[in-house]
Amino acid sequence: MTPENGSGAPPGVTAPRPRPPGSALLPRYRPLLAEADAWFAGAAEAHRESVQCRRGCDLSCRGLFDVTPLDALLLAEGYREAPPGIRRRLLSGARAGLAAIAAAAAILAAAREAGDL
Repeated sequence: MTPENGSGAPPGVTAPRPRPPGSALLPRYRPLLAEADAWFAGAAEAHRESVQCRRGCDLSCRGLFDVTPLDALLLAEGYREAPPGIRRRLLSGARAGLAAIAAAAAILAAAREAGDL
């Protein structure tokens, strides 16, 4: 390793970051997501009266839901590639969401302790 950059790369050269585990699966995961999106678009079209998805609507898209490790890799990739202004907005929104979850958890904990739940 060279003392200049600690990566083993020659001085003045930045070594590429190692790929996270699982990232080799992303090229196969993206088409699966596209297939799922296409299926949902067809279902939404076939059942317009029940599925109200449209531009600006996010009622079903926001909430607590599982994020798989592969989803996390895609999200991290998108975050890294986003312009700095967008990264700041994403981070601000994530912090606000975490604060809201923490506040709700405190309210629920107090209600549980009071025997209201």
